[in-house]
Amino acid sequence: MESPKVKTFALVVLVLVSSDLVWGAQTTGLPSGWVETSGPAGSAPDDQHLPCATYSENEWQVSAHGSDLRIVDIGSGKRVDDPLPAHFVRTKEMQGRANAVKVDDGWLIGFDGGQFGGGLWGTDAEGRQSRQLTGENVRVILRRGQEALVLTGLAHMDSDHGAIFSYRPASGGAGDFVRIADLGSAPAAATFRSGGALLIAAEARVLELTADNQLHVVLQNGGMSLLFPNSIVEGKDGSIFVGMRFYVLELHRTEDHPYEASWFVRSRCVRTKISDFRCVCVGGSSDK
Repeated sequence: MESPKVKTFALVVLVLVSSDLVWGAQTTGLPSGWVETSGPAGSAPDDQHLPCATYSENEWQVSAHGSDLRIVDIGSGKRVDDPLPAHFVRTKEMQGRANAVKVDDGWLIGFDGGQFGGGLWGTDAEGRQSRQLTGENVRVILRRGQEALVLTGLAHMDSDHGAIFSYRPASGGAGDFVRIADLGSAPAAATFRSGGALLIAAEARVLELTADNQLHVVLQNGGMSLLFPNSIVEGKDGSIFVGMRFYVLELHRTEDHPYEASWFVRSRCVRTKISDFRCVCVGGSSDK
């Protein structure tokens, strides 16, 4: 079988972070060491990589550092709680990882315990008094001016749903907490792009929420739900990069379509096999 075509990009910087290799490149593409391949189709017969990728130990996280795109293998590292207010008391209803964001009237503290539950609480500045705002699992909280955007959802078994809420603080009283959009899939990561729109990497799709709360689906791909997207970033030229298990996804603008998807794997992983419930790379792009 002919190897996928290799896209070559200039390597800008190679650094070490926490004993992991981090590759830096111009944000117009991926660095050397990556090759374009067929993307996950959503079922084993449709794609040679997807069955093996679900067993991969590589979890690629993308981030922007100035004009550089960086890709880090975070492995199976457990996400830690955000720092909580000094006097906040966590109760048994507050399951899973904690997200905490300071707002003008105190704190928003969200929890995500997967199938075991979660929720969002608003507290005063010291965390002494709190009230529950929703019982939905909180995946991401971000500030947007004086407002906070709260992304909720759950992907478990055959269920995959998500929503986005707006919280507006109120002096001397409860803030305004309203649902503004249905995401159609559980959000995993989000970031603001240069123009103010919010990019969202969900379990099975990539979305964009405009500054006036219009939601657009940039990409729909059911195979992503098996690869656990973990990060999303905007490139210098407006491209979108999503990090996940085994793959890195690039969405770039074209003349004929708003975005075109390109899927990348490490060059040594053009051919793979499953061994002892692990995805093993057995061939690179330069192999005959």
